[in-house]
Amino acid sequence: MTIQQIRRAPFQLAQPMPRMHGLLDVATIRTTGPWMTTEGATSVVPDLSLSWNCASGQTDFWRCDAVIQKTFEGPADVSGIVFLVYVGFDCKGPDVDDMAEQALRVFALRESQLVEQSFTAWFGGGNGNGYLPSPAPGTEALATLCDVETVMQSYAGTPTIHLGYCAALELAKDNALIMTMNGWTTITGSKVVIGAGYPQNMIGGTGEVTIARSPEVTVNTFDTDNNTKRVLAERLYLATGDCPAHPLGG
Repeated sequence: MTIQQIRRAPFQLAQPMPRMHGLLDVATIRTTGPWMTTEGATSVVPDLSLSWNCASGQTDFWRCDAVIQKTFEGPADVSGIVFLVYVGFDCKGPDVDDMAEQALRVFALRESQLVEQSFTAWFGGGNGNGYLPSPAPGTEALATLCDVETVMQSYAGTPTIHLGYCAALELAKDNALIMTMNGWTTITGSKVVIGAGYPQNMIGGTGEVTIARSPEVTVNTFDTDNNTKRVLAERLYLATGDCPAHPLGG
């Protein structure tokens, strides 16, 4: 008896569009060398760098005979966080030739969202860095944004406002956000990150966000015991935000 197998071309799904206006679209990204290791992944790095951008500066009245007592400020310690982001696939059978390609494609689509999830651990993990859970309904999101923008006036440059999706929708409804050629800003000119990886009602502020990331690594393995192919795409990151706002409210 002859058994005939009929094979057809796989049905191709439409490829998704990448998300926009996430953390990797707004932050300064630096690709670093092999010094980054997975040791201590998802750990806070205290005193990562010194920042002079948190100095507020002073003003005083002047008279010819006045002795003015000047105020001098030192740099601020800025912490960071080291974490790992990866996408892992597995599939049984030999007909999985494009798994590595698919893993890299999905990694690129998910990367910013996954980085935002880990950045939240630094931003709102009890380190005094400024994670602000805001009840999004009504005018409370707008009031919290006002508080964050006020605190971030202590930063020497343009602040970066971090928003979860629900908070962004509420603020857009209140006309507090503006779309520009360079992305979203608040009506006062602060840069805006709308993060799919942030808690949905999150509203917080930092100065410039700097992210160092290792080269992308892809690993292919085949388990002959259970006929399973596995593909891993991953990167290591070191992220920080300059002069973060301290928590307001609760």
